[in-house]
Amino acid sequence: MSDYDRFKLGGVEYPVDDSPFVGALARLDPILSAALAFYKAMLETHLGAYFAAMVTATGTPNLSSAIVAEVVGYDPSPYLQESQYKFPMLAMYRTEEDVADHTVNWYKATCKYTLLYVLPPLDAARANQILPILRGVRSVIIDRTIQGYDPAYLSGVEVWAAPGVMSIGVTTVRYGTMPDVKGELLFPALELTITCEEREQNNPGLE
Repeated sequence: MSDYDRFKLGGVEYPVDDSPFVGALARLDPILSAALAFYKAMLETHLGAYFAAMVTATGTPNLSSAIVAEVVGYDPSPYLQESQYKFPMLAMYRTEEDVADHTVNWYKATCKYTLLYVLPPLDAARANQILPILRGVRSVIIDRTIQGYDPAYLSGVEVWAAPGVMSIGVTTVRYGTMPDVKGELLFPALELTITCEEREQNNPGLE
């Protein structure tokens, strides 16, 4: 049964090719890699111009005029300091997975991701002016996740098709703050939980 010496899940074929070398996020977690690129582009498309005007109007020195100044594919909370990142920061990472039979012959993995959109520490006056942007970010992420494409992004490509996503959607939204590693500063943040189902894909040896 040499046909079964390979398998494919979540857009990743195993054994994983090492040549040409591709960075670990894109090679081993193409769903997360695709989501980060898609969300960054969608925030720039739908909120970028407004955000830049808002930063200029409020004169906030520690806030980039780009709506996403840095993107990371891991939990930034253990490293969170104003000097470590550029803000606003977009972060997304896996938090847990459940594996179950999908049919008699196929299994699926249901994964929960946390998405964070983090602003730098703000004084009270600037917080009053800037924090409403979090609701705008929430709206863009929810809608584009459901749609799975945008005419302005890669000619309308279906973002979730290639990595083997069965379903994906935002399930919870939270607004609040994150403390820095010393517990001295608070970073305003939006937190979304995204649930994604990945199905075992066709065995590469049988395609």
